[in-house]
Amino acid sequence: MLPLWTPLPALAPETPFQECERKAAERPVGGAAAYCFFEVAAGAELQEEAARRLSVHLEREPDNPWLLFHLGRVLHGLDAEAATKHYRRAAPGFASAGEHRYEAYARFNASRLLRGRGRLEEAAEALRHAERAAERAGDPNLRHQVMIDRAVLMQLGQEDLETARQLLLQVRDEAPSDWHYRAALLLELGNVHLLLGGFA
Repeated sequence: MLPLWTPLPALAPETPFQECERKAAERPVGGAAAYCFFEVAAGAELQEEAARRLSVHLEREPDNPWLLFHLGRVLHGLDAEAATKHYRRAAPGFASAGEHRYEAYARFNASRLLRGRGRLEEAAEALRHAERAAERAGDPNLRHQVMIDRAVLMQLGQEDLETARQLLLQVRDEAPSDWHYRAALLLELGNVHLLLGGFA
């Protein structure tokens, strides 16, 4: 005869990534599931754990651009070389899928990391591709961010400063007055004016 009360087996404690893993159980792993790992990591300082989990899924789907892109985001502040590699691998996959906005972001992020390591020519090439992708996506906000970064690269190389100034003036005239990046734009415009010898 069974006792009147039988203790239930202990349940494994939920991890912060439990919901992400549930979403990622569906194949192929989509953008919402991959983003979940990045979002949880950013909120709980769990980047290494998120990178490990995303890498496991990437072993099963090595060409999945969503996994590559968000693994790059997780690694962005941890391992610039690895993050750049993942962004670069994600971009063609997004292009093939018609996800041009995310293609542009992948190339833009790769360019930022390359610039930070002094690889200016590679950064400029990545930005050229990012700008074309932003145009295909019809995203003026992203295109303007790319144009600002192009001008920054020109300043770093101390070359073609007048073209840099014209790029920044174009963004100033096209972007709305309450644009989120307007302060950064005006700062770079001031920098390039100083390099040209004044504020004329």
